[in-house]
Amino acid sequence: MLKNKKNRVRFVFREASNRKDLLELLRLRYRVYRNSRLSRFVNENEYGFDLDGYDLRARHFGLFLHDKNIIKALGYQRGIINQFGPLKDEILEISELYPNLSDKLNLKPKAPFPCLTFLPQSEKNIIMKFYNRISSKGESMTESTRFLLDSSVRSFRLASLMAEAVVGSYMFRHEYGITCVNETHLPFYKRLGFNHFEGTKSKCFSVNNNNLACLYISKKSISPVLYNRFLKLARFYESHGQILLYPGLTNDDKHTSHLVKYPKAAIAAA
Repeated sequence: MLKNKKNRVRFVFREASNRKDLLELLRLRYRVYRNSRLSRFVNENEYGFDLDGYDLRARHFGLFLHDKNIIKALGYQRGIINQFGPLKDEILEISELYPNLSDKLNLKPKAPFPCLTFLPQSEKNIIMKFYNRISSKGESMTESTRFLLDSSVRSFRLASLMAEAVVGSYMFRHEYGITCVNETHLPFYKRLGFNHFEGTKSKCFSVNNNNLACLYISKKSISPVLYNRFLKLARFYESHGQILLYPGLTNDDKHTSHLVKYPKAAIAAA
């Protein structure tokens, strides 16, 4: 994808900061889901985007392509938190323009995380017990949902870099992360340090004709090599609010062998 050092295609992973960002990411989310095997999770409508009850309690991240004068959202990830997200007001403003979508917003969800709305009861009980235990110790957890890439740039390399950026962006904010993934993606997530919850009776379960598994990650579950990599990404993200990804570069490239050479952002290379 990269032809030379002067003409680099880069991707910027960062949080949506305004209504324009948010709308672009919501339209991307809708389009990718409606054209995937997960289409049943998003109902078709005439607006070209969708809202659900957890959008108000989330941080919305995008992977933005920067190519010459073009900036375009081509990746998305949503992190559910136990309070209103920074773009709550923008989401409410958007919903007022589309009455059929505003009904889906829920100021007080019935469950703290989306996975608890569709998991088997036995798994719900295990995760809620885990969540209550860590909460009592002052520790926090986030659920990563709607991780996606546009088909025009979808690749294992870019997905890996984006997943690492997601973990890095949350590392200083939460002690634990959870996510529900298709069973075919289990090796991908386990490589990053995700594991099944101890005591779950079903390793995978069927939801809308998809076999899903619920996984968690913590600092202790990450290998030392990956932990150090995530830690560098986390420090740069906390300092500069973004992570730069150059998927066409290799680890041997002198521009990516030392992250500290780029004081304005963290850079990850496959």
